[in-house]
Amino acid sequence: MVQIEHFVYRNFQIDTNRINSRGRLENMNLLEKWHGDDVISIEMSEIAQDECLNDTKRYQKTNGYIFSKTLANTSEEQIVLRQIENILFPKGGATTKNKKNDVEIVFNAWEYKVSLITDDRHILDREAELAVLGICVLKDDEAVRLVRDLIAVRDQLATERNKKYGLLLPEWVGKD
Repeated sequence: MVQIEHFVYRNFQIDTNRINSRGRLENMNLLEKWHGDDVISIEMSEIAQDECLNDTKRYQKTNGYIFSKTLANTSEEQIVLRQIENILFPKGGATTKNKKNDVEIVFNAWEYKVSLITDDRHILDREAELAVLGICVLKDDEAVRLVRDLIAVRDQLATERNKKYGLLLPEWVGKD
């Protein structure tokens, strides 16, 4: 008999602005707790991690995350990279290092099929256009609501299944 997993099968990457090195971002605190409890997975792109090199506290915080590399080697990947650049910066392209970093951060979310959590209004304002490419961008409060919904479904399935088979509920039901 297959067990209901604690993990809700949702992977996220966080943008540099969601690192939460001081622990003051309430929604990020909850997402980080769920990550630590293996309910969700949080990662970063290498480029987002590199943006923290000059801030020791932020960089130390990023060392707890797996990071992805920007590997745009195929023609499809190059096309998507250019599409993202055109969506984010339709007038003139990514002309600064920060703009190029934004393109790579969003590309990594596409490449690794994860949702990007950001507070960057420039990226969030293009949510619908990015969604056409299969890229999900969320604010941290939206990510919390999504994970809560996934937890509710998971807990309901575990409750129904265990009731049907007369099994004890997993200790995590109702606690995430």
